[in-house]
Amino acid sequence: MKLVLCGYGRMGQEIERLVNESGKHEIVSIQCREIGQVIDEEALKQADVVIDFTHGDLMEDHIKLYAKLSLTL
Repeated sequence: MKLVLCGYGRMGQEIERLVNESGKHEIVSIQCREIGQVIDEEALKQADVVIDFTHGDLMEDHIKLYAKLSLTL
């Protein structure tokens, strides 16, 4: 499965570590490494699933974007 991580705090970094360790899935992009970074829609189009650990204030806009691109959260 191809994954995009959105948010790269402690949880995002731990998910990256676990995914890489398992070898079963691929992280195709890490988005929102820093506060205020805009999500790259082209990077999202490469993914099957998005794992989002960004701030709750951003979730409504992010969910709308993911739905528009038919991504699974």
